[in-house]
Amino acid sequence: MKYFDCLKQCFFICLLSLGLSGMSYAAPVVAVDIQGVKGDISQNVSAALSIEVKELGRHPSAQAVREFYKNSRKIIYDAITPYGYFSPRIRSHLSKKSGQWQASYSVELGQPVIIRNVNVSVLGEGQGNLKINRFILHFPISTGEIFTADEYNKTKDRFFEVANNQGFIKARFIESKVLVNTRTRAADVYLKMNTGHRYYFGRFTFNDAPYNKCFLQRTVPFHQKDHFSNVKLMDYQQDMNDSSYFSSALVMPDIEQAENDTVPVHVSIVPPKARSYNLGIGYGTFTGPRLTANVKFNRITDTGQSFDFKLKLSSVLKGMAAQYIISGKNPLKETWNINADYKNFRPKNGSSDSASIGLKYLLKQKHWQYSAALNYLVETYTINSSINNTPERTSHMLYPALTLAYLKTNDVLKPTSGKSLNVEIDGAAQPLLSSTSYLQGEIKGKYLITPLSFAQFIFRADLGTTLVHDLNKLPLTLRFFAGGPSSIRGFPDSSLGPGKYLAIGSIEYRNKIFENWWAAIFYDAGKVTNHWGTRLNRGAGIGVIYQSVVGPIKLYVARAESKPDKPYQIEFVMGPEF
Repeated sequence: MKYFDCLKQCFFICLLSLGLSGMSYAAPVVAVDIQGVKGDISQNVSAALSIEVKELGRHPSAQAVREFYKNSRKIIYDAITPYGYFSPRIRSHLSKKSGQWQASYSVELGQPVIIRNVNVSVLGEGQGNLKINRFILHFPISTGEIFTADEYNKTKDRFFEVANNQGFIKARFIESKVLVNTRTRAADVYLKMNTGHRYYFGRFTFNDAPYNKCFLQRTVPFHQKDHFSNVKLMDYQQDMNDSSYFSSALVMPDIEQAENDTVPVHVSIVPPKARSYNLGIGYGTFTGPRLTANVKFNRITDTGQSFDFKLKLSSVLKGMAAQYIISGKNPLKETWNINADYKNFRPKNGSSDSASIGLKYLLKQKHWQYSAALNYLVETYTINSSINNTPERTSHMLYPALTLAYLKTNDVLKPTSGKSLNVEIDGAAQPLLSSTSYLQGEIKGKYLITPLSFAQFIFRADLGTTLVHDLNKLPLTLRFFAGGPSSIRGFPDSSLGPGKYLAIGSIEYRNKIFENWWAAIFYDAGKVTNHWGTRLNRGAGIGVIYQSVVGPIKLYVARAESKPDKPYQIEFVMGPEF
């Protein structure tokens, strides 16, 4: 025992000595204490002094430390003046105690320099440009403000950006100065820009690719003689990379080859593979496994037409969907889709077999997407209720649908912020090849925010309403259902409903555990009903999420709080957050 006690004491002494040696190694050669400044000024002063301290090395001579101290007042002055304080009072003291140098500084900033005059003028072809003149009219720096070098430099850069994005790519400042009177604490700003000639988009060329040249030219959203803009080119490149027609795209203007005030642009593209596959899996305690498989045949023609086939298998829904996609006038913005769909739907309170065909026009504008569709549906269905079961019916519906969708995330696979909104309106008129008349609207949204690196909140809401002439003749697939991992957890998929009305709200908190692992707690509430007076269905529980390279993998344990026996359900989901 004594041997082991001695060994432990030696081990402890070794650890302590290593820790002390590490501490002494990490201690600065000169300890610096600064009083009288805070915020950005304090950080800038500390950063400037720390650079000089590091340059002293680990074992500087006393002369080197005193030389540093001698220059330190100017270092502090230079770090303060960019913030508009040109007459600071700096008191300092250098001492050495127990082998440690200590430099102490007390700073009085004094009164800041105020901008007295701002003189901005433009020469060249841009003299009458509306955007440039509007920028000057609302110039970011103005009289009466504290002069700061950072804001002054940002304003110059922004001035250049405005001019460049109006096609004046060779604009330059022929005068750029600030006259500071430290006695009167006033600054006069003088900026004079010569925009030079205005440049325009020239010819767009593409590398060899399995696409028709006319198709590639249709992706270009500019006309020759539209004024040149780097921002527009960046947006074009982003649209190319977001498109399913290209795996990647790089848009490069050739400024050096500009002729007759036009700038040629070369686009390097990498097409996608001829076929792409996607697989989604899930599991629910009461619904069993879920499988979604998708195959897409890209580049069927050299004009970008493609074919998409999707298969869904679960105890509630078995179905297949086919879609033929035709590019529009601008392939990056517009598509025409021809759809065919078959579903075998077996929710808790009914069953249906349906087939549909449709034509859809889709238009994309940055984060927004608009669509207009015309669908024809034939469905045989029956509805079960606690009162009685309806006889089997067959309905047919010719119904248009309008959709407005918004999606913005900072990352497709691992978002830390994101929001989505989807609004859909559809309806039918009985005289037009439909079994009954109806009008339905639904709006749903999702908001994800990460206020702290370890904390994440997700909010969901879904509202829907239906006006219908004869509810019995409205197909089951056109009614609302709820339950499942993306609805009210704790209730099996589509076990709530069918109904004319829908209302769901959800909140989820996630806390980071380790690297890509997160723990979650959630609360869902909502209802599907034919009458608004019914009670809410409530589900709550916990979960664990792994942020994988293919998107989040989620495992939830949920309890149906509003059921008398409060049963538990396990939900497993793999797929993108949005």
